[in-house]
Amino acid sequence: MLEKIKNIRLNLRFIFCFLILALPSIDAGNKLKNQTGEGKFLKSISEDSKAQIRCLMSHKNPSYSRAALGMLLAASEINEKNMTAIAAYASRGNAFHHVALLTSLSAHRDKCVSHFLKLKDHGKTLAAATLAASAIQPFIIKNINERVSANSSELNEKKGKKSSKGKRKKKNRLADNNVNISPISKELVGKLLQEKSTRVQRYAILIAAYSKMDSLKNSIMSLPSQKKSKDIMGASLLYLAMIGEKPEKEWIEAVFKSCSKISKAISRECAQLSEVDLLVPPLASACEALGYVEGDYLHLLESALKSKDIRVQMDATRAIARRYGQKGSEVLVPFISKASWPLLVEICNALNVNPIKSAVEPLIARYEGEYGLMRLHLSHALNITAHKNISFKANDAEKWWQDNQSDFQVDLAASKEYQGANPFTSLEVDPVITTFYMLNVFSDSFLYVVDTSASMKGNRIASLRENLVYSLKEMKRGGRYNIVDFGGDIVRMYKGLTSDIQKGIYRANSMPLSAPTRSFDTLEQAIKTEGVDSLIFLSDGAPTGYQLKSWTDIQSAIALINRYRPIQIQMIEFGAGKSARMHMDTISGQHYGMCESVFIEAEPDAGL
Repeated sequence: MLEKIKNIRLNLRFIFCFLILALPSIDAGNKLKNQTGEGKFLKSISEDSKAQIRCLMSHKNPSYSRAALGMLLAASEINEKNMTAIAAYASRGNAFHHVALLTSLSAHRDKCVSHFLKLKDHGKTLAAATLAASAIQPFIIKNINERVSANSSELNEKKGKKSSKGKRKKKNRLADNNVNISPISKELVGKLLQEKSTRVQRYAILIAAYSKMDSLKNSIMSLPSQKKSKDIMGASLLYLAMIGEKPEKEWIEAVFKSCSKISKAISRECAQLSEVDLLVPPLASACEALGYVEGDYLHLLESALKSKDIRVQMDATRAIARRYGQKGSEVLVPFISKASWPLLVEICNALNVNPIKSAVEPLIARYEGEYGLMRLHLSHALNITAHKNISFKANDAEKWWQDNQSDFQVDLAASKEYQGANPFTSLEVDPVITTFYMLNVFSDSFLYVVDTSASMKGNRIASLRENLVYSLKEMKRGGRYNIVDFGGDIVRMYKGLTSDIQKGIYRANSMPLSAPTRSFDTLEQAIKTEGVDSLIFLSDGAPTGYQLKSWTDIQSAIALINRYRPIQIQMIEFGAGKSARMHMDTISGQHYGMCESVFIEAEPDAGL
């Protein structure tokens, strides 16, 4: 009898231990199960516009509704019913500028705008916002490419721990920076300026500014709202700057004074900065303008750096870097120690162009307090200033400074030469948080964004699982991550970020395949994750659904989404083809990342 009781106790202990170990996986499985089925549902409505409209208007999950929006905009024909539904959807929540962005990239943009103009309520506003989104995208990409051009030399190959079974392919370093944006009618913009709505007028001025429509100057500067609305004044200053005018100093100062008070300021780094917002604070537009206006307005930009809004701070920093050289860099030095990371990235970019001796100590002090991705930005600024590698670790830079402080002088020509030969993406610092295939990961708050579409079947998904598990096991203490896998379903392993390695290993080994390949849908959601500053995107092919299906359009959209929250984007392509590889290389290069190519033979007739 006693023997039986002992056996029962042992069995109970075994069952208890099993449940303790299994419950986290069961709980994770239940949560992830709620995110599956999306791909099958979206596929079921892909040919039914009525079902797409119902999904757009009634589904509470934006991943579904935005996919339906993409389907409606990609339809072979655009009709009034669809456009009315899209306009109604745009008026809800924070979807307005996202609708404007997707519509601006649609092949039917002009037809959509014509339909919107016929609608009441938000129709004309949405038409104006769509054209504003069209105008701003090429301008933002041009500015990004100006920054990247300083790093135009062939990137050095980075060496990570070899953990893949696939063969590494030689990268094609071509870059396609074209934007699929058709011209905007000046006559239409002129009509929008005549609308009574100040908001419509502001969009129209922004269109004229970024499109450099100098013939509309009289119409813009004679608007009655010029003397009443800070929104109009800030946009008008930007317009004059973009067309090469030199406004009166007194008027510029009046604009800054009028725009100084900001409602709904974003005072800290957060995912809200990744939401598309074409109507940034008027003071941000005014700061952007001063990057193109002759004259000494550094005092106004220095004042704007003290604004509560991060977007204003970033545009002020960009203007200082563009116009004021080393004198401007001196103004930025006091902000290094406490800058939020998006602002710190811009300050480092400014110091890369205009390095100064007085920035060295604050850069080293900030470097000593960092553990994640910001070490790269700070180290790069220090190396460029010293025009040699001095900061593999923070104490390396400190020792160099102690030895050289008294005699050191900045040599701009040497710094520029160093920067050209040592681009940001060739830089390494210690420690490496982990590696994923051949990419080193320096961020301690990042996402794995991995393709689990049908074409990943067989050897490719096996390689992905193996290398993802390897990367997780190699992660240094302090690293926080999440896994977002996508095909037709977009599944986020965890709500935020986690340091639980076992949770990631369980997910890596259990990710199912689904169709199609929702590249942009997933990238958009990943970039908007709270607390993240970097992501690694892995895919084996072209995007096939649903919001955007062109890599060129994805490039434009990400540039706008990343405007005030410069998330690092690294990419790995699995034999995706020359065109996809070229675009993935371009996108990663524009957003502080590397693109690695890994060739793993695809399974024949991969499909679900």
